[in-house]
Amino acid sequence: MSYNYDFEKNDCMVLYLEEWDSPSTYSKVESEKKESRKVDTRAYVVYDAVTKTYIIYGKRRDHINEKSPDYTLYFYKAKSVVNYFNYALCEDNEVSYSIYSFNDLIEYGEAFDDKYSYHDFHSKRTNLKELFSYDGKKGKEIGKELKDLLELMKSEAIARLYLEEQSLDK
Repeated sequence: MSYNYDFEKNDCMVLYLEEWDSPSTYSKVESEKKESRKVDTRAYVVYDAVTKTYIIYGKRRDHINEKSPDYTLYFYKAKSVVNYFNYALCEDNEVSYSIYSFNDLIEYGEAFDDKYSYHDFHSKRTNLKELFSYDGKKGKEIGKELKDLLELMKSEAIARLYLEEQSLDK
């Protein structure tokens, strides 16, 4: 079977994390605590097989009168990404994470470079692209799971790039 890679986009595994603040940090009135949970951090993580880097596209919650800026961070190792999240996520807050398959991000052999932002990922995220999801984990419980997921993403991205290069050589 022959593919035309000039027009085809790659599927790309994307890790999405969402951290929820504990209600007591927002309301001193006991009856309002259940209603006051807010997302503290959202982040998308991809593995770029071309540059061999993990890239985090993230955003902290917006404050009352200020918009929190997006951030983009680059790491060479899965362990470094996990270390970052160990510091960035409160160990007692709840964290939800999902793996998505985005097929509308990059073309074959293309690097992510600096052309993407948090909002590019957030606007493309839909339930139809979700492969699996876990909700309500504590921040202190997810380190090993994150490392395993990051290694899985890396393995898939490298294998896909290799297979696509092999099919072009035929």
